[in-house]
Amino acid sequence: MMLPHRALAFIAALATAASVAHAGAPRLFESDEPIDLELEAVWDPIRFDDAPEPKAYPALLSYRGPSGEVRMPIQIEASGRSRRTQDICELPPLRLDLPKRERKGTLFRGIGELKLVTHCQNNQRYEQYMLLEYLVYRSYRLITDESHRVRLVRVRYREPGRAKPRWERLAFVIEDASDLAKRVGAARVAESRIDGAQLDAAAASRAEMFFYMIGMTDFSLIARDGGPCCHNARALRRPDGTIFPVPYDFDQTGVVNPEYSMPNERMGIRTVTQRKFRGQCRPAELSSVTPQKKCSK
Repeated sequence: MMLPHRALAFIAALATAASVAHAGAPRLFESDEPIDLELEAVWDPIRFDDAPEPKAYPALLSYRGPSGEVRMPIQIEASGRSRRTQDICELPPLRLDLPKRERKGTLFRGIGELKLVTHCQNNQRYEQYMLLEYLVYRSYRLITDESHRVRLVRVRYREPGRAKPRWERLAFVIEDASDLAKRVGAARVAESRIDGAQLDAAAASRAEMFFYMIGMTDFSLIARDGGPCCHNARALRRPDGTIFPVPYDFDQTGVVNPEYSMPNERMGIRTVTQRKFRGQCRPAELSSVTPQKKCSK
């Protein structure tokens, strides 16, 4: 059973603490206070785009800044895999491309791309799924700074010529992986498979234990079928050559447990709420996480 009031109370507490620490901060991720955004676009071509490489469509992003309304022409495309399926999401996650000349001097300055995690289906149940996923991102931020920053937003999705918004729901934006890498002094790994010996053992154990805690078995820290490594974890390389994973994409976890979630039959579990540890056994001297003497598979 969802606990929306507790989830929202926790979000409010986190936002209040952050707003005190970052009072007056002008950049997007330097505050956790929810903000209001408006996106105007022709939505049907975007949400029905199921091509392997989705097309970018023109849109208008606006919000109220300290000196009045700010309006930015941007590009939008559908994002994700399962959530781009029509029988799962009415509105899939979106990737926002922010032109440099438009974002200068705005809340979004220094940010080239953002992922917007939407409500998916236009009802309160799915909005709660989204809020729970947001809290999973925030939870990993409490563990390590080597993680995606997120911010809660209230979005009005408008269409040209329509007086009322098509949707008006909570959502959240996620820091792009390239911006994350730059912030922590690392670089994105371009290859699709990495040598497990290159993984920072403590960072890998941290990610594996977090995946176990939230009920996530659909991940790989060393490979991905097509595209840069890895699966549901970004691989970032430090200047010394070591690689650390950054978990992401938490919608089909046991914590969120949406109605469309289904574990891989090879995992031997019936639901995503059934925990299974898929990490590696590592000597204690290599890991900040105390390992079991024997890993059960």
